[in-house]
Amino acid sequence: MQAETLSFINSNYEKNPKRLYQIMKVAGEKLPNNPSQDQLLNMILAIVQSSDANMKRIYNVINDKDFEVKLLIHEALLARAISKKDITYYLYTGEKLGDINGLISFLSNKENSLMLTQINEKIDKFKADHELKY
Repeated sequence: MQAETLSFINSNYEKNPKRLYQIMKVAGEKLPNNPSQDQLLNMILAIVQSSDANMKRIYNVINDKDFEVKLLIHEALLARAISKKDITYYLYTGEKLGDINGLISFLSNKENSLMLTQINEKIDKFKADHELKY
């Protein structure tokens, strides 16, 4: 699995620093603001090579069917469009969404597209205000 994961990272993400950054964020890694492409590639390769558990964690993130929603959650938390208290998530409006499964369900529901647009606007503003490139 390690060789497969390393090969997949090299072939699919070596030239895509934004995706490397996103993978590492969803995996829960602490990252500097605006790291270079080389820094990101070296960091993710070091993580994957450090242990079987870390390699499996990155592999699972890459293959997670909810990857895009989980990325949105990380970004929305950073931008304070969503907040978390204990295991419960809330919209910036104060609306309770429940645990992570309830949040994923809410964000995946096409009926919530207006709220999703507003969350994305808050994320974009946060990134612009903080000059974040990823």
